Amino acid sequence: MPSRARIRTRTAVALGAAVLRFLRLVGKGATTLPGKAALAVDPGLLQALAADVPVACVTGTNGKTTTTRMLCAILRGRGRTVVTNRSGANLATGLATTLIESRKRLPDPKAVVVLEVDEAAFRRVAGPLAPRAAVVTNLFRDQLDRYGELATTLRFLSEGLDACGATLVANADDSLAASLGRGREDRALYFGFEPGAMLPPDAVRATEATHCLSCGAAYVYAARTYGHLGDFACPSCGWRRPAPSVTLRGILAESPTGSRAVLACGDEALEAHVPVPGRYNLYNALAAVSAAVALGEPFAEAVRLLPDTDVGFGRMELIQADDRRIRLVLVKNPAGFDQAVDFLTSADDVGGAVFALNDGIADGTDVSWIWDADLERLAARDRVPVRVGASGTRAADMALRLSYAGVPGDRIETDPDAHALVKRMLAACPPGSCLYVLPTYTAMLALRARLAAEFGLAGFWE
Repeated sequence: MPSRARIRTRTAVALGAAVLRFLRLVGKGATTLPGKAALAVDPGLLQALAADVPVACVTGTNGKTTTTRMLCAILRGRGRTVVTNRSGANLATGLATTLIESRKRLPDPKAVVVLEVDEAAFRRVAGPLAPRAAVVTNLFRDQLDRYGELATTLRFLSEGLDACGATLVANADDSLAASLGRGREDRALYFGFEPGAMLPPDAVRATEATHCLSCGAAYVYAARTYGHLGDFACPSCGWRRPAPSVTLRGILAESPTGSRAVLACGDEALEAHVPVPGRYNLYNALAAVSAAVALGEPFAEAVRLLPDTDVGFGRMELIQADDRRIRLVLVKNPAGFDQAVDFLTSADDVGGAVFALNDGIADGTDVSWIWDADLERLAARDRVPVRVGASGTRAADMALRLSYAGVPGDRIETDPDAHALVKRMLAACPPGSCLYVLPTYTAMLALRARLAAEFGLAGFWE
C-alpha cells in the first residue's frame, strides 16, 4: 500500500500538471503557478521528484540564464536527457513547475537536471535538490530592496552549500564567490581568467567588494577584468585569488556574434567559440565548461559543444526586423549595465538605443542603482547614438540619468510605452543597422511578448 508521503506527492503532481495544462491551453506561460499549487499540497515535492537524478544548480548575480543554457547545450551534446527551467523561473515554485512538467523524463537513466536558481532561494532548495554541482557565477550588488547588501547574499549561498554536498564551481576572480570555497576546499573547483588575459588594474572601475572579508584591508589587484573581478590579494592577511582549474588564457577575436578564446584545463588548451557576444559571456562559458567537468564530462568535449548554445531570451537576443535588427540586452544592476554599455559603445551597427527602466518587484523597486552605472562612458567615448529612447514605468528617471550622463537632450525621446517607442525608433534607423534595447527584467518580458507576436518568436518558456 502506498505510503502517505507518496500519496501526497502524487496528488501534488497531479494538481500541478492540471494547472499547467489549463494555463497553457489559454496561452499562458505557466512557469510558477503549477509549482505553487503543488508545493502547497506537498512541501517536500522538490526532494521527491529530484531524488534519483543528478542535479546541477546555477546561481549568482549575473549570467545565470546564459550559463545554464551553455551547460545544457554541452550535456545534450553528450547524449544526456536535459531537464531545465528554460523560462528562467528560478524560485522554488518555478523549479517545482519544471520538474512537474518534465516528470516523465526524469526516470531516464541519461537524465540530468540543470536549474537556474535565485540566490536567495538557493539556501532553501539546495538541501531538497541535493545538487552534485553548484555554480556561483559572480556576486554584485543587486535589488537592495530584496537581497540587502552583498554580505546577505553571501550568507544565503553559504547556507545553501552547508545544506548539500555539491561540488562548488566558483569564479576565482570574484573575491566574494571565491570566498565560498574557504573551508570547502575539498569540494571546490574554480574558474577564471589568467592574469595575462586581464586588463591593467587602473583600467577598470570598481565600487563594491573592494575590501577583504576577513580583515577589512583594501585588496591590491595585479590585473582586472570588470567590476571587482580580477587577480586580487589582501596585503594584510594574505587571502588571495585561488588558483583556478579552468582558465581563459587569451581572447583571439570578438564580434557581434560571439568570441573566440583559448580555454585551458591542466595541460590541455583549446580554442573555444562562444556564440554569445560580450566579454562577460566568456565568464559564463568558463562557468559552464567547469560545471560540465565537475559533472564528469571531458573538458575537450565541453569546449567543443559550446557553439551549440542557443541565446536566452532577452540576453543578447537578436531579432531580425525586415532590413533592420533589434538586439535585446537585459540590464538589472550597475555592473551588468556597465558591461551592456561597453558592448553598445563597441558595436559598429548602432542605429539607435532604447533604455527601458521598470520598478516592478522582479526589477527591484529601488531604481537608484542606475546612478551607480557608468553611463558617462557613452559621451566620454563619443559613442552617443544619434537616437536615444527612455522608456518604462520610470521613463522620466531614465531620461534624467541619460541627460546627466552627457546625452544631449535633443537626442532623447521619452515614452513609457516601450513597444511604441521601439517601433518608432526602429523605423528611423538606417537599413542594415541595429536598434539596441537595454531593458530591465519586467520591461524586457512585456516588450518581448509584443515582439514575439509581431515577428513569430518562440515563447520565453519554450
